[in-house]
Amino acid sequence: MNAKAKKQMRMTVQGMTCDDCNRHVAHALETAGARDARADYRRGEAVFSLVGEDTAALGAAVKDAGYRPGRPEVLEETSPRPPVRNGSQDSYNLAIVGSGSAAFAAAIRARDLGARVAMVEAGTIGGTCVNVGCVPSKAVLRASEVHFEAGHHGFAGITTRAGKPDLAAVVAQKDELVAALRQEKYADLVEAYGFDFIPGKARFTGPTELVVDGRPVRADRFLIATGASPWAPPIPGLEETGYLTSTTALDLKELPRSLAVIGGNAIGLEMGQYCPFGRQDHRPRPGGRDADDGPSGPGAGGHRTAGEYR
Repeated sequence: MNAKAKKQMRMTVQGMTCDDCNRHVAHALETAGARDARADYRRGEAVFSLVGEDTAALGAAVKDAGYRPGRPEVLEETSPRPPVRNGSQDSYNLAIVGSGSAAFAAAIRARDLGARVAMVEAGTIGGTCVNVGCVPSKAVLRASEVHFEAGHHGFAGITTRAGKPDLAAVVAQKDELVAALRQEKYADLVEAYGFDFIPGKARFTGPTELVVDGRPVRADRFLIATGASPWAPPIPGLEETGYLTSTTALDLKELPRSLAVIGGNAIGLEMGQYCPFGRQDHRPRPGGRDADDGPSGPGAGGHRTAGEYR
């Protein structure tokens, strides 16, 4: 074996709870001979490079720092990585177009393996889930659930009522939550994992190069993780109605009188619960049948049989 071969290694570490813990563990590992150590309390692990065979000192150093180390495992063993092509500041081992959850998972894994990574984003960092999907929809639906339960608690002898909701305030609070989680779960991880974030629209100019708003970016490998956008079916007259999508519906500042949802998948069912603040929810049934569901609320339409949703 080449005595100078560098091994990429991972060690589980219990007891880390914050960014300071990350720094303490990384420092302990590097003091014991590791290189480029990075700890992540969220994942409960540390990754680092090691030249040589002495792993016992690593565990002892982490233990002395007040944490509980696991047995180090080898991720890969290679000769030192050659410089990235041309030695340019804008040359990378991996360039990722898009910045959602798949893009971040790839970037973090590539950094764990020692790659130099760039991420390109033409819009808002974070992708679908945090910006226009899971996070905002659940925030609004949770607000509607609380409002619904205020007037439908189910206890005898208890009288409550739900006042008129202020949807603009609900949406503003939702936007604050989205901004906070986008920063914590996405933007802050760029520096934490040490990859480059390049804002702008990417255009390929060759098999190993793309241009981002005039800036050339070269890479050995590329990953396209740009996601998708809502699609509107070609229904006659739809364009003239001023329809909503699952994205724009979550930014309404006033309650609609009614809401018709076309589509019965998971997102459609979520949107079917979007009008629960004391409104009527009138939705086309599968197969073209129309039915007024009556007063709606979280789980509206739950009295339908499962077969009607298929």
